[in-house]
Amino acid sequence: GKMKRAALIAALLLLAGCATTPPAPQVIRVTPPASLTEPEAAPSVPGPDATQKDVARYLLQLHQWGQDGWDRLDAIRQWEKNK
Repeated sequence: GKMKRAALIAALLLLAGCATTPPAPQVIRVTPPASLTEPEAAPSVPGPDATQKDVARYLLQLHQWGQDGWDRLDAIRQWEKNK
């Protein structure tokens, strides 16, 4: 009777809804600031005529360069948490 007809119409409407294709998801690329990801050149290695003072200066610069890299990595991690 009427219940069968209503159930059939409801089923057809539900199936018709399945026939539509949902829109493709929109991809949004989020990247950290370039200042945190651009490579920074390592300090120049002293030449063969370098003094102990030159080598000491190089070691300090190398240490600072490495520390800057770790600081930038930490900043990227913080940026990831806060985006």
